[in-house]
Amino acid sequence: MTGLTTASATALARAIRTGETAAREVVEAHLALLRTVNPLVNAVVADRYDAAREEADAADARIAAGGPVPPLLGVP
Repeated sequence: MTGLTTASATALARAIRTGETAAREVVEAHLALLRTVNPLVNAVVADRYDAAREEADAADARIAAGGPVPPLLGVP
């Protein structure tokens, strides 16, 4: 999926659920953008990048396991 940092939450959720992209890929795209923009705006003062990666990996594992998932699972 292109436009991972500009897509709507519902589009991202659909792409993650269908396997078009992984939650980890979405998080990495957002973190890359954040590293570029945050020095200019200083909006993020607490770094929880590793936790975000772990949560994305957990979301990907839950989706891979099958069964029902929350509607926005994996969306940062």
